[in-house]
Amino acid sequence: MENSLSIRSYTRTTQAHTHDFHQLVLPIQGTIGIELHDYRGKVAVGECVVIRAGVEHHFNADEAARFIVADLSELPANLMALEFVIFAISSPLTSFLHFVEKQLERQVNNKIESAILEVFVGLLEQESGNKFLDPRIRPVLAYIVDHLETELTIDSLASIACLSPTQFKKRFKEAVGCTAIQHI
Repeated sequence: MENSLSIRSYTRTTQAHTHDFHQLVLPIQGTIGIELHDYRGKVAVGECVVIRAGVEHHFNADEAARFIVADLSELPANLMALEFVIFAISSPLTSFLHFVEKQLERQVNNKIESAILEVFVGLLEQESGNKFLDPRIRPVLAYIVDHLETELTIDSLASIACLSPTQFKKRFKEAVGCTAIQHI
């Protein structure tokens, strides 16, 4: 199997499969519903789901959602050591994904795409993988992405997180690195 990066979208219909390579799914727009091992939930922009070779997984997404998908014959050692399947990605990797998206849309050439994959793997090797998003904030991030067309208030988002508005603002900024309003 040749390592590759691609842009993908999925359907709302839940699908399931396994593959003989490792796969990383990194949302760049929208969320993906995923079920594997002991995890069942949504993965949002700023997060990565690691699907190891041979693991059956179920997934679905809104058709408008988009994802960078890395198919890898080997995972970097730091990701192999992870005991969990979802982690928050660093801001350098997040920024790089925007570049990757634009390059893959243009399908520049194989030499550039090979270099992009090499840089991507290098950035993955720098991921600590231990920065969990607060479990109360994760559903809020997914809700924001799925409801951008509606009025999103601190009170309503705090309610989703089961926090007071004051605690929500504090926890959100700690988890995401900016205020909820800035994020929206």
